[in-house]
Amino acid sequence: MQSAEGTTAGLSAVARAGGVVAALGMLIFAGLMFTLGDTAESLEPAATQALNALNADFFFPLAAGMATFLFASGLVVVRSGGLPQWLGWAALVIGVASVTPVGFFAFLASILWVLVASIVLALGRAGGPAASAP
Repeated sequence: MQSAEGTTAGLSAVARAGGVVAALGMLIFAGLMFTLGDTAESLEPAATQALNALNADFFFPLAAGMATFLFASGLVVVRSGGLPQWLGWAALVIGVASVTPVGFFAFLASILWVLVASIVLALGRAGGPAASAP
């Protein structure tokens, strides 16, 4: 995406950083859930309760990472035309929605957005400068 963005060179780095933070947030969730399932019988009830509270409420890295990733990616797409414009606008809407009370549904929409963007990129139908780059 970096070669197609022109004057928005810093936004791809912001999108990448948001993706890294979101991935770390997902790994934290998975690690806490695995720990709860793996040690439920051997931990004291207070420790299990603490892990459960962390698992339930430690969503900020995931939410902030996805919001940053989607918002920066949407801006890159809208400004550069590296992907279809509708995909950029959808990323902006989902990115904003992910920091609202409907954040869970925005997270589900972000999974769909990544899937659609991946398919568009794989098929080479980006419709902009990135599609013609070698």
